[in-house]
Amino acid sequence: MAEGKHVPFLIAIVLVLLTSGCLFKPPAQVTFSVDKTSVYPGGIFHIIVTINNTGKVGITGATLLLSREDFRVLQEPEFPKVLKVGDAVQLVWVVQAPEKPGIYPLQVSLEIKDELKRTWTGFYGNFRITVTKQNLVPTKIGLEVNASKEVRGGGEVVQVVLKVRNNYDYPIKILDVKLSPLSEMKVHPPLFQPPRSQLIPTTKLFLSTTSPPPPTHTGRVLYP
Repeated sequence: MAEGKHVPFLIAIVLVLLTSGCLFKPPAQVTFSVDKTSVYPGGIFHIIVTINNTGKVGITGATLLLSREDFRVLQEPEFPKVLKVGDAVQLVWVVQAPEKPGIYPLQVSLEIKDELKRTWTGFYGNFRITVTKQNLVPTKIGLEVNASKEVRGGGEVVQVVLKVRNNYDYPIKILDVKLSPLSEMKVHPPLFQPPRSQLIPTTKLFLSTTSPPPPTHTGRVLYP
């Protein structure tokens, strides 16, 4: 008789565990990528994180953590107010590499917060970032990139101004300009027409880019 009384109790515990399991389903599928693995000392690269909400409630925030202090986050993306169940978003962090040349293992982790104010961890990405021995841009040629607006939605067209400043004591010629846009972003041709005459001390190149289809947040065009 004593053993019979324990059977319903054990079944009840099993049922509670099974039904509560759905409440603790991982909230998302997360993938990590970088736009480049080789940069010059102190150079800029982008960490791209795609979050697909496969959980039971909305996601309200995401925080990216770097395993190394010599890598510095310069700009964080703006997270949607709520990432609904079934929706996905691509977020881009702008990161500065160390000044010292070398090969650096870099692990990144993501913390996710949901509508129930829970914090989820366990999302990791691993990369090897090579910092080259010399700057890819001549020290006496200044480059400045400015966009007419911040890209927030897919399919937007934005004008990008590349300002080149010649700090040498003599004129120079620009033979070619190559841009490295983020994945799925497009640069409308013509990119650059080599000048027939020598470059004046400062010149501006006008470009336009088209952002990828939604969902996309925060885009930036890089120069080499």
